[in-house]
Amino acid sequence: MFKVEGENDYEVDSLLITEEQFMSFFDRHKHLNPIYETNDVFRGSYVMLDPLGRFFQNSKGHIEYSRSILDVDPLEALAEVGWNREKFVKRGGIYEW
Repeated sequence: MFKVEGENDYEVDSLLITEEQFMSFFDRHKHLNPIYETNDVFRGSYVMLDPLGRFFQNSKGHIEYSRSILDVDPLEALAEVGWNREKFVKRGGIYEW
């Protein structure tokens, strides 16, 4: 569960678990080869685009939007939301097709 201010913060606390609880769950189920990410790995490492052509990011605990790629260069817009390329690459975000 990932808490995002202004999105799901109104009733999420009862669903939150510790990283220790999360890793315990993973260890019990690792024989199933699950794909998992901690909140730290998730935060800031995804490239997400909304229907208006804006990148959005959760790296600061709340959603931030860039200007639309219809109005500015996509790389400039991506830089506006603090996307972390290093984390993206480290978590395996570049796929071999």
